[in-house]
Amino acid sequence: MRFSLPVLALTAASSVSAADFYASYFPTNDCSGNSDGVNIFHDGTCVNKAVAGSGSIALRGESASIAGWTGADCTGSIVIRASGNTCAPLTGTAVVSWSTV
Repeated sequence: MRFSLPVLALTAASSVSAADFYASYFPTNDCSGNSDGVNIFHDGTCVNKAVAGSGSIALRGESASIAGWTGADCTGSIVIRASGNTCAPLTGTAVVSWSTV
């Protein structure tokens, strides 16, 4: 009796960068001082990484965009939107997950 294993085809996603956006969380409203070590990377899927509703997000990347959601898995309401190299203060509502805008 012979068994054959299925062949999986792997394709490279050359059009997707390693991180569609990169952001750092700061405990201040203007991205001043030191980041508290919370870094958010996005690779095309929803990212579940919670931050407090105070502070700010420093978004890196000229063409990057980011949206912060109140629920896990990018559900609920969007409480912050930002694009380009910018500092965006949070709205006072905790962010639970992140996606592109």
